[in-house]
Amino acid sequence: MSTKFAYGEITTKGIYKLNEWYFCGDKKVLDIGSGYGRLVRLLAEDNPEMECVGIELDKTKHDISTEINKWSPARKRINYIHGDIFKNLHLLENADYIIANILAWDNEDILNLVKMISSMPDKLFIFNSHQCFSYETITLNVSWNSKPQPFYKLNTTIHG
Repeated sequence: MSTKFAYGEITTKGIYKLNEWYFCGDKKVLDIGSGYGRLVRLLAEDNPEMECVGIELDKTKHDISTEINKWSPARKRINYIHGDIFKNLHLLENADYIIANILAWDNEDILNLVKMISSMPDKLFIFNSHQCFSYETITLNVSWNSKPQPFYKLNTTIHG
């Protein structure tokens, strides 16, 4: 896993757009690179049946998200984990929806993550990375850029 960090969050407008389009019901959401935990917190607060987990490498951001969560009305359905997703692969298996803000990752790490999730049934994976993928894209507003940022949608749900 790359040790580079690039920080920036999906804006509130972007979170609500994502929530409106994709996330609903009695599902489990995993946010890889959850930062200060806003995405996790807002999804849980807007979806009373949803369980949300955020995993973050940066200890300071993890600690802040945990502290802020104490005041969330959805705090019992939110779990913040300090760690590396590649050392916590069970989180991928347990999630229905996975979102990843992975701009700073090495291509090899991105490809490994995509391969793992692609092999799992019934996952909706929305991620941003380098333009090396040809999946369906959605654009979300982000705080580090004045332009909407493309995120890539990978859905492993079998339709039939």
